[in-house]
Amino acid sequence: MKRLLFSLTAILLFAGCNKDKGERFVTPVELAGKWSSYEYVENGTVRPVSLAEELSYWEFNADGKTYIEYDYYNNRTYRWEYSLENNVISTPDGSETLRWPISNFTGDAFTLQSGNYRIRFRRSQNQQMLFLAPSVNFGATAAQIKQEERRTFIREDENGLGYGGSNAIEQGVAYLLENGRMNSAALLLSLSVDPKELVDFLQIDCKVLGQTEDFLVFESRDAKYQVILGVEASGVMLVYIEPLTGRSKTGDADDRACIIEQGRRIFEDIKRRVDWE
Repeated sequence: MKRLLFSLTAILLFAGCNKDKGERFVTPVELAGKWSSYEYVENGTVRPVSLAEELSYWEFNADGKTYIEYDYYNNRTYRWEYSLENNVISTPDGSETLRWPISNFTGDAFTLQSGNYRIRFRRSQNQQMLFLAPSVNFGATAAQIKQEERRTFIREDENGLGYGGSNAIEQGVAYLLENGRMNSAALLLSLSVDPKELVDFLQIDCKVLGQTEDFLVFESRDAKYQVILGVEASGVMLVYIEPLTGRSKTGDADDRACIIEQGRRIFEDIKRRVDWE
């Protein structure tokens, strides 16, 4: 999976680059930080990169010796050696050395270029993510959801909208509509997802309200949405809903049991409504 960001085409081996007249040399300190690709140009045609590539990043160290490649699609990080000299990034790859000339460096963007083929990068705030959470813009119309959602659109039917997954563990996303407005979203993950990794990731932004051995209900720390986690035949399903009402704030056993009961009813209803095929 090395060099995921260059899966757009076969990896190009650059033997060097011609320095444009007047172009200054970029230093490792200037290159330091996170960068993500956002588009590529081939034979004059500009195309966006895939969502998985957009959510990945390279993070260069200012020492000019190592950088980290984060592969969002597989949620993996790799550490590579590199050097920067005369605006050429060089990195060993087995017995070979990959050389990538950079140009048009502005401090916030740069281009990797060879002939008619270029990949454009910009500064990034990307973080490692197990999955991409769906929109929780409850009350949104189908048109508004289509503007917000970045995954590949699959279908629209009487129940709502369906999208493909954005990485290796996402099986799909569904937005459920009632009277033309979104009232819940469901995200299906592969059964291969690590349960501890999943719970740890959810608890970055959420807290657990109630749980059993096979079922959990979370609430976002800003109390704007809740997440119901359960297992169905196709995989692990996360259901995003507006906060449930009619419960106490004491957090006692009866309250937790009520949360679980309400959560199960909603989970089973949505499971019947969503077709993951």
